[in-house]
Amino acid sequence: MKCYIVEKQLRLTGKAWEIRHILQLWTAQTSKSVRFIDWIHKQ
Repeated sequence: MKCYIVEKQLRLTGKAWEIRHILQLWTAQTSKSVRFIDWIHKQ
């Protein structure tokens, strides 16, 4: 799986289960009040 983070954009490539898994991990690592765009800027 590959992850490309550029200004205001996130692109994940891989199998569907890999993408779901990484999104679940990232969601577990952040608080519920963090907006996705703010999280991308921190990466």
